[in-house]
Amino acid sequence: MSLRWRCVTAAAALAIYGASLFAPTISIFASDAMPGHTAFAHAYRTFRALAWGQLDWWIIGGSWLANPALWTATVCFVSGRHRVAFLLAACGTSWAIGILMMGELSKALFRYPGYSLWLSSLLVILVASGLAAVKEWRKAHPSLQITAVS
Repeated sequence: MSLRWRCVTAAAALAIYGASLFAPTISIFASDAMPGHTAFAHAYRTFRALAWGQLDWWIIGGSWLANPALWTATVCFVSGRHRVAFLLAACGTSWAIGILMMGELSKALFRYPGYSLWLSSLLVILVASGLAAVKEWRKAHPSLQITAVS
């Protein structure tokens, strides 16, 4: 994968992520909408509360961890560390999906575009780094490739 392709892909993911910060999303603590950056701040405060024994902390605070996972995965992807980027993006995506376990909140998340955009930014890096890692592996191991028999 060329550096230009990696930079364009990372820029697209970060543009989607940036849009998610300003797009409306459902409030975790109320039934109305709020901008994505406010949801980010609420989740960060929940994460910082360190309430280890509460399931909500693991779900909401854990979903906040998807943000630094995305940032780090994007840097790794651009620098050519595709497998590390893939692992980070996979962890971030699983943390982001974890919030869907919150019952009624999960139904309301897709009412506004913020969550979908945020999840999409993670998926862009996940898919791109996964494809790049497979291409890198196939190039490094040509004798292990499966060929069609006619």
